Amino acid sequence: MKFNLTYGPDIANAPDGFKATVEAVAAFFESTFTDPVTINVKVERGLSGGLLGHSDYALTGPYTFAQITTALAQETHSGSDVIALAHLPTVDPISGTHAYYMTSAQAKALGLQGPSDALDGTVQFANNPPFDYDRSDGITPGSYDFYGTVAHELSDVMGRELNAIGNEVQTGKPNGYYPFDLFKYSAAGVPTFVGTTPGYFSPDGGVTNLDNFNADSDDDFGDWASSAGDDAFRAFSDSGVVNAVTPTDIVVMDVIGWDARLAAQASSPCSATAAVAAAAPAMAAAPAAAGTPSAFRSPRTKRLAMTRRSPQQATSRPSAISRARSTSAVSEPIGTSFDARANGRRAGADVTLR
Repeated sequence: MKFNLTYGPDIANAPDGFKATVEAVAAFFESTFTDPVTINVKVERGLSGGLLGHSDYALTGPYTFAQITTALAQETHSGSDVIALAHLPTVDPISGTHAYYMTSAQAKALGLQGPSDALDGTVQFANNPPFDYDRSDGITPGSYDFYGTVAHELSDVMGRELNAIGNEVQTGKPNGYYPFDLFKYSAAGVPTFVGTTPGYFSPDGGVTNLDNFNADSDDDFGDWASSAGDDAFRAFSDSGVVNAVTPTDIVVMDVIGWDARLAAQASSPCSATAAVAAAAPAMAAAPAAAGTPSAFRSPRTKRLAMTRRSPQQATSRPSAISRARSTSAVSEPIGTSFDARANGRRAGADVTLR
């Protein structure tokens, strides 16, 4: 895969390390996933209100359950994919009138959309609170891991979202769901599609809990709960900590349609090999009790910061919807995700992410 990054005019005044860090995160994803697609992303600054990051992205659809599962089955299969496909239901588990949608980047990865020069997403970052752009020596106390924030936002553009009901508004199209929704369970064999219902990510039908989902109605349901620790995909971030892309995070991207490279990249903050090679025996041979974090999860002493996003207009002309609570009518399907917050404090106030 390849990121085609363009920059807003405000990036010219960005701090040293800003652009290099964005490109380092893009290079990490490019070295981790092998899909022959190009993702077009615009990068901006100027986010205010204590938010660390925000993303808008194009959505495609509607799709049927059969179209989603057929596309997933046609992907290159890692050990994680084999397990996930074996445990997907044979019939649509969601009742009532509904449809499936996905980001345009994810549709490219799944072969449901061809190459396009249209913008797939926009990621925006704060001028304040303070970021640390060099995590090689840890994160400065009171600052936030910029690498982790970028990884969080780019992965959202790639489709790491739930469209579960339960927020002030359902993210994306009403009565619409994303492929990631098919991997949330509240117990073995018990999927849940309500964001405020506690649940966890499980590629094997709920037998193994690889991480708990956030269930706070004011935050992204597709992000991890605080139990994930300092993780790039967590809904919250402390200051002064590195937030890593973990093996579980790579498994997430793998099972929703991205092809994880089997060869480990020595310079990567997370090994795709560890993600896909370790996941299979951990889930197949030694599953954890339902609702209990699996022993497969690697130590999470250093991880990435998170953010929240609010997807854009669907198809070829993405236009940002600034907040998830937007009620503006659009003709195309839209996706919207909610604000995530940092647990850490700056100047005595909680810092919020999108």
